[in-house]
Amino acid sequence: MVFISEEADVFLNQTQIAVISTVGADYRPHSVPIWYGWDGHCASMFTGTNTLKWKNLSHNPYATLCVDFREPPYKSVVIHGKVEEIKIPLQDFVKKLAIRYYGEEEGREFADLYPDDKKDVVIFKLIPDKIVEEL
Repeated sequence: MVFISEEADVFLNQTQIAVISTVGADYRPHSVPIWYGWDGHCASMFTGTNTLKWKNLSHNPYATLCVDFREPPYKSVVIHGKVEEIKIPLQDFVKKLAIRYYGEEEGREFADLYPDDKKDVVIFKLIPDKIVEEL
């Protein structure tokens, strides 16, 4: 397990948009914004299976997740590691994240778009092997 400071753990539990970076089969980097949840050990996310990020992760399961605060005082935590698919109920997972990012009412409505039997959506976690803190 990789060390993470209490300050970084608190920072990662704040509601912020992260940027996930993957590498394609052509070795080109690909970075996109993404919602995430932090459980104190891993970052969990979801995406469509037809997205470039998931296609890249299917080919090369390593990624970097950058969570940053873009106003003074600038802060960031960058998580490097391996991605693994998680098999848990989709709607509950999406609802938890959507309420975090949208609030109660709009989050529940958003989660309704992701029933458990929805095809072409995957939940995954990023297991850190390195964490860089700039706090």
